[in-house]
Amino acid sequence: MKKIIIALLAILPSVAFAQNNFFDKFEGKEGIEGVEITDNMLEVFGYFKVTGAGDEDSLPAKVKEFENVKAFITKDKKRMKEMRNGVADYLKKFPMEASVKLNNESGKINIYVRKAGNTSIIKEVLVFIEDLEKQEAVLLSFMGNIDLGENKTALNN
Repeated sequence: MKKIIIALLAILPSVAFAQNNFFDKFEGKEGIEGVEITDNMLEVFGYFKVTGAGDEDSLPAKVKEFENVKAFITKDKKRMKEMRNGVADYLKKFPMEASVKLNNESGKINIYVRKAGNTSIIKEVLVFIEDLEKQEAVLLSFMGNIDLGENKTALNN
């Protein structure tokens, strides 16, 4: 039993690293625009005060709960296919719950969520949008420890 626990502890950091870097293959590729916001910058955003929010601990402070935000967009059909396949591969390796699936003649929107067990804490949100009218694909990845229970008041503001 002790050996199993040690093996799991050794593997967990590599799994987290793999998840965080899974979509790095889209960075710097011709035809794909991207941005990554790291935890350091997200922490800075958390110090900005929003006037009129009525609550010192409002939504900007909740941004600190994010560890990483990545966004990629492309209008290149080949890259769109790569993104679609990348999302499918990612979901095979790191299963997530499909929270929203919208399909119509203008495109598709899929939102996937990975929770921390049976808690109100969300570890990851993955959004993949294929806009057939604009011929573009958007991939968004949010990672962190977002506690939905704590965020009720921030979202109501």
